Amino acid sequence: MVIVPGPVDFQMGEGQTRHRERIGHSFAIASKEVTVEQFETFLKDNPRVQVKNQKNVSPVPTCPMNMVFWYDATAYCNWLSKKEGLPEGEWCYGPNEKGDYAEGMKLMSNAENRKGYRLPTEAEWEYSCRAGASTGYSFGEPWELLEKYGWYVRNSNSRAQPAGSLKPNDLGLFDLHGNLWEWCQDSVDVSKPGRRK
Repeated sequence: MVIVPGPVDFQMGEGQTRHRERIGHSFAIASKEVTVEQFETFLKDNPRVQVKNQKNVSPVPTCPMNMVFWYDATAYCNWLSKKEGLPEGEWCYGPNEKGDYAEGMKLMSNAENRKGYRLPTEAEWEYSCRAGASTGYSFGEPWELLEKYGWYVRNSNSRAQPAGSLKPNDLGLFDLHGNLWEWCQDSVDVSKPGRRK
């Protein structure tokens, strides 16, 4: 985990959705994507969760896990909180009425101030990705540098690559440009810059 000190103000988004954003707190974020190996440990403890990793996309255990539903990502966060020995009052997600992490579950109040694991907000993720840069990429503008920081169609053989195998950004975070998509806590209504759904 990497601690990102707050509060921070930055320009978020691109083009017409670009707007000033403020994150009023410090937060921690994983330095690498969750790997197949890490997530499979969670699956052994949670046989009710049914995830089908596409082995052709993430063929080795050190590749990032793929094909995970948002609800399963939140269950993984609570599982990490439990493994750390954090009391349930510090966990960030509450199950639905059936006790499942599925439709009807809830984000606990004041989640950003709880000690439990949670998904980053879209603003936290973007600030972490940019690492203070105002350019399109955290490493600057030269497109040619992308292959040193991110896996994409030209350098990935059309599959995920082992997490953390390229250069990190200035915060020490890997694979924020490319490899696989990451889940965030919230979503942004792109028709209204700065407004969360």
